[in-house]
Amino acid sequence: IAGFAYTGIAEVTIPEDTHWAMEGLYYIMTVSAMLFQIAATIRASLVALMGPALALRGKAGSMHRSVEAMEPCFRGAWRNFLAGMFCILMSTLINVFQQSQYWASATFVGVGIVLATVEIYRDILYVSRRFNLPANEVERGAFTRQEVRSMFKGRRGADPNRRKLASRSVTST
Repeated sequence: IAGFAYTGIAEVTIPEDTHWAMEGLYYIMTVSAMLFQIAATIRASLVALMGPALALRGKAGSMHRSVEAMEPCFRGAWRNFLAGMFCILMSTLINVFQQSQYWASATFVGVGIVLATVEIYRDILYVSRRFNLPANEVERGAFTRQEVRSMFKGRRGADPNRRKLASRSVTST
């Protein structure tokens, strides 16, 4: 979407009789769309790269820290993405009214843009509901001591009875 916004800045010619406020609003919306989308891309990329790296390579407790940090970071990326979508749709709507010589045709196209925006919003809600968990079912990154012990039960070093066996040398009889 940032590419669409860049094209809207670089290649769209605004008619000379356009009011300065409308032209300014067009550029504000287009630049905002580009910046929000770039911010969303950078944030999502950083979280996708750094979150698992922290979880896998960090010290004890880093898995919990990683999981807890990733959720709000992804929400921020999501907000940036939605803000960018809103701005690019508003920029498109403004551009339609700037370029059109007839208000009737601009209104017709504008209604189509608004209806498409509503449908996109409905689809986002549908997909979000399909993938969201109820608040009481969300697993957090923290584990209780008992949960950690049960994960390692039966592994060498975690079971006190096995420690005795593990401490014996292979060569001793």
